[in-house]
Amino acid sequence: MLCQKKGRWSVDEKGRALVFVDGVVTDTKDAKVSVWDRGFLFGDAVFEALRFARGKPILWKEHYERLLQSAKGIRLELGFDEGWLLERTLSLIEQSGLDEGTIYMQITRGNVGFRSDTVLPEHPTVMIAVDGHTCLEERMYDEGVSAITFEDIRWRYAHLKTTNLLPRTLARLCARDAGAYEAIFVGKNREVYEGTATNVMLVKDGVLKTPSLSERLLSGATRGVLLKIAREIVDGVYEGTCTVDDLLSADEVMLCGTTTEVIGVVRLDGIKIGDGRPGKVTKMLHSLYRQKVLQASD
Repeated sequence: MLCQKKGRWSVDEKGRALVFVDGVVTDTKDAKVSVWDRGFLFGDAVFEALRFARGKPILWKEHYERLLQSAKGIRLELGFDEGWLLERTLSLIEQSGLDEGTIYMQITRGNVGFRSDTVLPEHPTVMIAVDGHTCLEERMYDEGVSAITFEDIRWRYAHLKTTNLLPRTLARLCARDAGAYEAIFVGKNREVYEGTATNVMLVKDGVLKTPSLSERLLSGATRGVLLKIAREIVDGVYEGTCTVDDLLSADEVMLCGTTTEVIGVVRLDGIKIGDGRPGKVTKMLHSLYRQKVLQASD
């Protein structure tokens, strides 16, 4: 089982975090990117974060396809194919000596040696990092977490995984100030979109509901897997419009994501959800997700 070590970090004592930047592999403290890089200057970049176990990336295909979608969405020419990226990722994992951990990939439009909005670089900057995986304490899954709602102030294309994350940062700061685990973005009509780093699902009368994919939310790799699993264990799966009132009146509310896995929300904006404990479907989905996705990589 992944993430059974005590504390928040799960790191092999023999391993070390490593970074690949444009062909150069270094320790994290020695990695360098130009101050003229467009990712640093303009947030002109896309990224992906995924987990690995036994030297193998988890849900690689889903994350790579989303990387392509994000790059296409901002008209960023990657300049490499899947095989090239996978080969370098696997090599970096092997060199790190880590048994399990997290892979972070960021592709920027590159740099031309000076600050310019109009002169475009000839090739992108490719950064891949591997590190120990951030684990939540098991009691959080047992007890559930709280969340707050936050007005969606992001740019229109929230379905693209870019590094323009200031609105997300502000939302997470508000969640922290409220003592909550997550902030959920909502529209002015109280329509629910997604969390800052998670997708949102609810269960009502045996039916699992989740906001349908649109420009307002990211197509989560974990979300996609869970919907397939859910169709085997619940009375129905519905993708469509969900509101804050739907969450507050739900039997269960849950968050899902690469790091979060599946976790129950027991309070929203201070209001108790259901009986105030993670529900049966939430626990079952989490258990099956670990069995079918995480343990399958062991």
